Amino acid sequence: MRRVLPVLIFIIVFIYISPACGATPKLEIYRESPENEPAGQVIWRLSGLDKLVGDIMSIPEGNLLLPTGKKMIFVNAKGAVVSEIKMPSGTGAGNPVLTGKGSIFTATASSIQETKLNGARGWGLSVYPAGKGAKSSLLAGGPGDLLYLPHSTALYAVDLSGRLAWMLPWNTTDTRMTKLPDREFPAVVSGKKVVYTVYGSKKEGFRLAAANENGEFLWNYWLGDVKQAYLKVGPGDRLFATVSPKSIDRLNKGTVYCFNANSGGRPQWSCRIAYNDLSAPALCGDTLYMSAGKKVYAVDAGTGSIIWHDPIKNLASPPAADSGTGRVYAGSSDNYVFVLSSTGRSHWLRELDGQVTRAPLAGADGYLYIFTDKGSLYKIKDNWKE
Repeated sequence: MRRVLPVLIFIIVFIYISPACGATPKLEIYRESPENEPAGQVIWRLSGLDKLVGDIMSIPEGNLLLPTGKKMIFVNAKGAVVSEIKMPSGTGAGNPVLTGKGSIFTATASSIQETKLNGARGWGLSVYPAGKGAKSSLLAGGPGDLLYLPHSTALYAVDLSGRLAWMLPWNTTDTRMTKLPDREFPAVVSGKKVVYTVYGSKKEGFRLAAANENGEFLWNYWLGDVKQAYLKVGPGDRLFATVSPKSIDRLNKGTVYCFNANSGGRPQWSCRIAYNDLSAPALCGDTLYMSAGKKVYAVDAGTGSIIWHDPIKNLASPPAADSGTGRVYAGSSDNYVFVLSSTGRSHWLRELDGQVTRAPLAGADGYLYIFTDKGSLYKIKDNWKE
């Protein structure tokens, strides 16, 4: 790694924001010497935030949404907290779903809650109680303007007014059971016409399923004993999945899959990677990026062939890619953000105030947004010149 360690001259302006509730975050604006402008230039840092339970989300009008365990925090491009909305009771990990109708939807293992942008509670819908130990609180907004909630017995589809559209049992015998199966749902994601979900349990194994907006299963694919799985939808509702087995041996390795919505459950391609800690994938153009075994991997999205892999010391976060520059960003457990070129060449790194275990966000405004485990949100400008 080539370290870029310029001497920085900081003029730090402290601005205190008074959000609706909780501790007051502190905004620090950095002005660095033009003569020593670093490749990774910190524009501002907003510290004193709660720990994230989902990813940094880019929302309309250039704002960011930070889902935490207690509240949803809205931050503008200048680092000011625009508003905070209390999370509904019982909401767990997972990204909220935003719609164009001014509402935010969050989930528990067996319910969906609407929250207005002014913080007022809208409708709430509870489905059949979840099985014992159910942990899923994943929700996807997708085809048919429906919300999709994976549940122990079925995949539920709910319209934006809170009415149940349909339920699709994972197994027809579930509807006649008095005791609910303890199914888990590592991932759910939707495209324009299809919703994909991974479901199963430690006892019965896991499957990947595709369903349409009419409540019909298109296909399912056996994944086996899964430690973790992540899904990413690309153009044409192509699905990319990174799947890690519980253990690694000669036959069981981490696998990257590509599916087509109309493939009948047969992968277009698969790529084996000899680790069982594959991260969520990031898609940039024709390249898929992920981390595994303290390395960043670049995989051809059309063929599944590995283009390159680059070891990163103490790599801790999934990678993110900038569609404008093709650069790849990732964080480490020793407080650094790393930047690689689209060919895997190291560009620069920058030390922050804590571990970076959440994926960075390459914003549409050309800036990089990074959240550290210490509770700080950074806005960084990538000044690297080829």
